[in-house]
Amino acid sequence: MSAVAVEPSDCSARIDAAALKALGQSGPLGQMQIWGDPAAFGPNLRRVAVEVFGEGEYDVDVTLGQDCRVQSVTPRRATPGAA
Repeated sequence: MSAVAVEPSDCSARIDAAALKALGQSGPLGQMQIWGDPAAFGPNLRRVAVEVFGEGEYDVDVTLGQDCRVQSVTPRRATPGAA
């Protein structure tokens, strides 16, 4: 039996959900919107750009394990919030 690699597009829903959950637990309040697909930075690292209304944009790095399992999630502010 051979292993089949999971393509990033097949993982998008799981990656997006992990990013939203991490931001919801880390403090920024407001409506959240993800634009586009996660960007790949290596075989196991994806970055999601999340816009938080009234707060600005956040980048959320999601590290994946085998079969698209989320291993870690690291959110950080990408742009300053609205004045």
